[in-house]
Amino acid sequence: MKKLVAILSFAACVKVNAQVCTRTIFTDNFSTPANWTAVGSGAVNVSGGTCNLDSVYDGVYNKVYQNIGSTLSNTYFKAQCKFTLLGANPSGNGVGAIVMALTAGTQDYITTDSSTAYTETSQDAIGVVINSDDPYDNNMSDWYFLTEAKKGNVRTFNQATEIHLNPAISTYYIQLERVSAGVTRLSIFSDSTYTTHIAGSPTTFVIDSSIAGLTTVQHGTSTPGWYYRFNNSKIDNDLICDDGNVVATCSANFTYTITAGGQVNFTNNSTSAHNTWSFGDGVSSNTLNPTHTYANNGVYTVQEVVTDSANNVICLSTQTLSITNAACNAPAPTANFTLNADSVPQWWNLYINYNSSVVNATWHWGDGTSSIGLYTAHAYDSAGMYNICVTVFNACGDSATYCQTDSIYRLSHNNSTSALITHVNVVSANSTAGINQATATQLNIYPNPSNGNFMVATNDATNKTLQMYDVNGKQVLTQTINGNTTIDASNLNAGIYNLNIVSSKGVVNKRLVIVK
Repeated sequence: MKKLVAILSFAACVKVNAQVCTRTIFTDNFSTPANWTAVGSGAVNVSGGTCNLDSVYDGVYNKVYQNIGSTLSNTYFKAQCKFTLLGANPSGNGVGAIVMALTAGTQDYITTDSSTAYTETSQDAIGVVINSDDPYDNNMSDWYFLTEAKKGNVRTFNQATEIHLNPAISTYYIQLERVSAGVTRLSIFSDSTYTTHIAGSPTTFVIDSSIAGLTTVQHGTSTPGWYYRFNNSKIDNDLICDDGNVVATCSANFTYTITAGGQVNFTNNSTSAHNTWSFGDGVSSNTLNPTHTYANNGVYTVQEVVTDSANNVICLSTQTLSITNAACNAPAPTANFTLNADSVPQWWNLYINYNSSVVNATWHWGDGTSSIGLYTAHAYDSAGMYNICVTVFNACGDSATYCQTDSIYRLSHNNSTSALITHVNVVSANSTAGINQATATQLNIYPNPSNGNFMVATNDATNKTLQMYDVNGKQVLTQTINGNTTIDASNLNAGIYNLNIVSSKGVVNKRLVIVK
C-alpha cells in the first residue's frame, strides 16, 4: 500500500482550539444493542454492555455502526473509546481491527468484502486501526495503533505515526482529534481520565483538509485483511464532542516598543483580557500589557496566548523581535603580567593574569606590531627596551589596557642568524610552561627552529613519552621515543610549542619553534 509522509507547519499567527471539548454530541456505553446495526457473521456484536470482537479474523466483513445524530465539523472534534485486549493471540496470528472510525456513510471504513475483491469504498472517513505489519506476528510489542484517513476512495496513512502497544497493558483509552481541517492527533492513554500517555503518544497526521460529512461511528474488522490477523477484544464508552462549530470571539494581536537596556514594552491589542505571554527567553507573564527586560542581545520569538473562556477557544499571536541594546552585566576586564627571561638564550616568558570576564586580548609589542589572542607569541628583530601593552575585552565589549616597559636582551653564544631574534611567549601565570632543564637526562632538540621535522637526542635508552602542546595548552602530538628519535610534526602550523618528555626519572621541558 502507498504510504503518505507529510510535514506540518503553522503560520506565525494561528488560531487553535483547546483540547478540553465542551460540547458533547454523542455517547454510548453499549447497554442498548438496538442502537447499533451489525453487519457480518455476528462475530462483531454489541452485548453485555460492550462492543465485542469475538475471536474474529480479518478479511471477513464484520462491523457495528451507528449514526451520531449530527455532522462533525472539520475544524475541531474529539472521539474517545475504551479498548481492551482479552488475551494473547494464538501463535502465528497477528492483529488487525478498526478500533473506531468516523465515516461519511455506512459503507465499510476501508474496503468492500471479498465478493467485490476488496475494492476501496468511496466515502470520506477518519479512523484508528490496530495492526501488525506481519500478519503472522503475535508479539504484542510489534503491534501498533495508527490513524488512517480517506478522501473518497483514496486512503492515506503514515507509519511514522505508529504508537506501539505495551505488553504490560491490556486496556487502552483511545482519543482521536481533528485539531484543524488538515491535521489529526492520536493519543493513547493508560488511564480512564485520559491523562497518562503511553510511550510514543501523541502523534499528529496530515490529512486531506476537504474530508467532510462525517456522520457515523463504526467498529469492526479490517478489510482488506489477512485471515491470519486475529482479534479478541472489547470496546466501551464511546464519546464524541464537537467544538468546531463554535465561533471564536478572541483575536490575538499585540504591538511592542523596544527601549534602552533591552527593555520591551508590550501592548495587548486582542479582544480578550485573558492572556499569557512567552517572551522567548524562558520567561512568561500573565500581565495584560507587560514590560520585559532581556538580559542578552539576540533574536526572540514572543507569543501571546488569548483565551475565550466562554467558548473554550485559544488564539495565538507570534512575532519575532531583535534585541541589540541589552544591558551587559559582565564584570570589568582586568589584566597584568610579569616578564621574565628564560634559562634558554633568546627566550622570555610573559606570565599573564586575566580576570574571569576577559574573553579576548590585543597585544601591542612596542615595535610597531600587534597580535590578537589571549595566549600568543612574538619575535623581536633585536634586543632593546620595549613598551608592551595588552588591551583586554569582556563579553560586553568593555576594555582595559595594561602596559609595562621592559629591557629584552639576548643571551647567545653563537653567531647563527637565529641569535638575532629574541622571542616572547605569552603563557598563563598559573602555567608551569617555561624551559625546565632536568639534570638526570641529557636531552636536546634539533634543529630548532625547524620546519616541523626534528630530532630528539638523548643519552637515555629507556622508553619515554613525548607530549607536544601549543601556546594555548592544547596537546597536538604524543609519541613514544627511545634513544635518538625523529619526530614528524610537519602538519602543524608555524608557531611556538612546548614539549614535555616524560620518563621514570621525571619530566624534561623543552620549547620548539616551527617556521614555514
